[in-house]
Amino acid sequence: MTTNQGLMWVAQPTTPPTPFTDFIKDRLPGSSNDWATVSTVLDVVAGVTDLYAVGVVVTGGVMGTGLTSPFILEGLPEVPVATGWAGAAIAELYVQPVLRGGNIIATLSTAATVVSETKAGTTIIETGQLSKATMNSIVITSLGWGAPSEAFISLVFQSTAILNDFGGVSIPYR
Repeated sequence: MTTNQGLMWVAQPTTPPTPFTDFIKDRLPGSSNDWATVSTVLDVVAGVTDLYAVGVVVTGGVMGTGLTSPFILEGLPEVPVATGWAGAAIAELYVQPVLRGGNIIATLSTAATVVSETKAGTTIIETGQLSKATMNSIVITSLGWGAPSEAFISLVFQSTAILNDFGGVSIPYR
C-alpha cells in the first residue's frame, strides 16, 4: 500500500496475514494462563513417568531382573536372574514404552506452551517470532526425543522442562 505525501509516494508497511496465530487466539478456548497450567501439568506427568522408569532401572540393577518368568516350575531348570549392570540394562529395555509415552506427553506440553504464548501475544507462528518459553520448550522436548532412550538422561531433560515451566531455567539463545 502506498500513500501520496506531496510529490513523493511512500510505501506503508503491511502486516503479513497470521491465520494460525489468529485461529489460536480467537477460536481455541481458554486463556493463556489456562494453557500454561495445562503445559505444566503435562510436564509434571511426563516427569513422573521418567521417575518411574528410573525407579524400575535402579530396582533392576539392585534387586535383579528375571530374564523369563519370576518363578521356578517344578522339574525345570532355575530361571537366571541378572543383577548389577546386566539387571539395569534389562530393566532399561522394559521401560522403553514408558519413556516413549513420557516423550509424547512432553510433546503435548510443548504444544500447550505454544498455544499459551500465542494467546499471550508473545509468539506469532507465521513470522517465526517465538517467546523464550516457547523456544525453551521446543529445545528441551527435542533433546528428549533426540537423546538415547535411557531413563536417567530422560529424567534430566524432563526435570529441566519442569524447571522451565516454573521459570527456573533460562537458555541463552543470543
